Amino acid sequence: MRILFITILLSSLFVDSQDLKTASTINEVTLYLQGARIERTASIELKKGTHEIKLSDLSPDIDEASINITDLDGMRLNGLSYSATALEKKETSNNIKALDAQIAEVKDAIGKLNALNSGLDQERLLLESNRSLNSKDTGLSLAQIKEFGTYYRTRFAAIINERNANNEAITKASEQLNKLNIEKQKLNPEANERRGTITLKVITPSTRRYSINFSYNVYSAGWVPIYDITAQGTDDKINLAFKAQAYQATGTDWNNIKLKISTGDPQMDNQMPPTRNKTSRFCK
Repeated sequence: MRILFITILLSSLFVDSQDLKTASTINEVTLYLQGARIERTASIELKKGTHEIKLSDLSPDIDEASINITDLDGMRLNGLSYSATALEKKETSNNIKALDAQIAEVKDAIGKLNALNSGLDQERLLLESNRSLNSKDTGLSLAQIKEFGTYYRTRFAAIINERNANNEAITKASEQLNKLNIEKQKLNPEANERRGTITLKVITPSTRRYSINFSYNVYSAGWVPIYDITAQGTDDKINLAFKAQAYQATGTDWNNIKLKISTGDPQMDNQMPPTRNKTSRFCK
């Protein structure tokens, strides 16, 4: 009878075990000179029992040792792991898609300009092959010959000017294409095709909605100090403005987030330890 009771108890404990996936939102980012600490929150409805929760759509370059589960809202943590997997092509970043569209548009414009130049070259060859008046044209008047000469001269000049304008446009478009390709490379296409997942194994005491607060470090982000020095004249005071130029290529978007700029080290605990009052007594 006792063995039967234990079997039923174990069955009721694991019958609600589920593998669940949930997204999370960024609460705050602390940006260091090299690296960043990202704090996130997730919310999920769970039944009483054992669950495996996958916190998905995270950066693929998380420092696994830095993952910290700060609050499980009453759940008990039984295990934690991190992995990065490749996404399907259909989940390509929207930023990459926008750049690809611009790149295709610029390439199309360059192709059209090259086609115009080819047409102008063919027209020039045609004019050159027909500009000489042969013997059977001796019946032409001087005015007609001058008219032909004016036409050829004007058209040749127009072809050269139009071709030069096209070449200038091609040069500018090629420079724009190069900038777009560099910008696309900066977005780290490899990171945008991969996503990180933190897997938690938890036990929930009751059926309700739970919140999960967690944080981790990434190193594909940082900031660079910039100084602006201005003065109204040689005898005036100098104004020094300190700014930060931030960058990130974590593979996830940072839209409308709370951002802190820090000169600290993400590997170190920058929280001030609690202090206690100590009393000293002196006797004469």
